[in-house]
Amino acid sequence: MMKPGRDVFEYLLRRYNLTATETAFVDDHPPNVAGAKAVGIEAVLFRNADQCRQDIAARLVSVR
Repeated sequence: MMKPGRDVFEYLLRRYNLTATETAFVDDHPPNVAGAKAVGIEAVLFRNADQCRQDIAARLVSVR
């Protein structure tokens, strides 16, 4: 299994007993972000630290 395949994301959700809706994924490779999104995980494309913090704060949780 390798990113961006669905199987790796599905395996990790099962392995750690998580649901896609309670999981977040950050990566700098667009196909990996798309792979996570394909299984329903909220995913952020990392471009730089400021952008990443803003995207996470806007979509997921409060970030300090």
